[in-house]
Amino acid sequence: YMKNLFVERKQNYLIDNTRKLIIEIFMRNKFTRKYLFKHWI
Repeated sequence: YMKNLFVERKQNYLIDNTRKLIIEIFMRNKFTRKYLFKHWI
């Protein structure tokens, strides 16, 4: 049971890190940022 909980937490952590990384890459890319703002706002 504890092992399962640990694995689940690890997966959540990985998913969270991946999301942060993707957002960071998007924010560094000026073209992407302009595009996103244009389509979101």
